[in-house]
Amino acid sequence: MLEEMQQMKLSAGSHKMLPQDHYKQSVYKTPFHERTSELNILNEWTRWKDYTVSTNYFRTDLEYFSVRNTTGVIDYTPMVKQKITGPDSAEFVNRFFTRDMNKIAVGRVGYVVWCDEQGQVLDDGTVFHIRENEYWLLCVERQLDNLGIAAIGFDVKIEEITDEVACLGVQGPTSCSILKAMGFEGIEHLKPFDIKHYDFQGQEIMISRTGFSGDLGYEVCMVNEVALNFWDDLFDKGEIYGIHPFGLDALDLVRIEAGLLVPGQDFMVAEDAIRPGSTR
Repeated sequence: MLEEMQQMKLSAGSHKMLPQDHYKQSVYKTPFHERTSELNILNEWTRWKDYTVSTNYFRTDLEYFSVRNTTGVIDYTPMVKQKITGPDSAEFVNRFFTRDMNKIAVGRVGYVVWCDEQGQVLDDGTVFHIRENEYWLLCVERQLDNLGIAAIGFDVKIEEITDEVACLGVQGPTSCSILKAMGFEGIEHLKPFDIKHYDFQGQEIMISRTGFSGDLGYEVCMVNEVALNFWDDLFDKGEIYGIHPFGLDALDLVRIEAGLLVPGQDFMVAEDAIRPGSTR
C-alpha cells in the first residue's frame, strides 16, 4: 500500500504555480488585472484563492442588469482547475463522481458532485471532457488530495492548472453576437454544455456554453499570454452590444436567481461539518 501511494503521488503531479516571489506577495493579479483595474472605478477588491478580483466595478445593480439585458464579463481565472489525463482517466472519473460519466461525451461539460467514503458531499463542480482521456475539473476548492487518494490503482496523472489558464465568463443575451463578431464561427450552434476549440492569435482557446448566471452565456479558457489581447478584442467588438464587466456581488445575485449553489454558503461540505453526518 505504501508503494502504491508513493507511485500515486508521483503520477498525480503537483500544484504548478507561476514563477512568483511568494515571500514578497501572497495574493496575485490575474492575467486580466491590467484591464479590470482600469474599469474598477470603486476600487473594491477581494481575495479569491490566490488572486485579487473585483467585488464591484461601478454599481452592483447596473452590473447585474448588464448580465440580464446585454452582456457582462467576469474574471473567472481563480476558479480551481484540475486536469486529469491518462489511459484510465475515463474509468477514474466514473468512479470518483456520483453520476455516470460515460454519458459525458468528448466536447461536453457535466455538472458533478463527489463524496467521501461515508457518502457525505465534499464539493460540486463541472467536468469538461476536453479530449479522449483528458478531463478538466473546475470547482471552488482544491481537490488534489481527494483526487490523489481516489486515484490509487489507476493509471492517471492529476495536476492543478489554475495558474496556467486564464478564464472569462461572458454572460448575457448579446454574448453570442459578440463572440460571433470576433470571428468564432459556429458559436451560435453550441448547445448548453457544449465545448468548441478555436484559434486565437496562434493559440488554442476553449469556449463552452456554460456559466453561473442562468442566462445565455459562455466561459472562455485561454493561455495567459493572449489574455489581454482577447479582453481588448472582446470589449472592442462588444461595445455596440452593451458589454460591461461585473464583479462578485453581481455574480451572487444572478446565480441565486438561477438557483445555483455555492459550497460553504448554500450547503455545508463534509470536511467542514462540525458533527459527522451534519452536511446539508
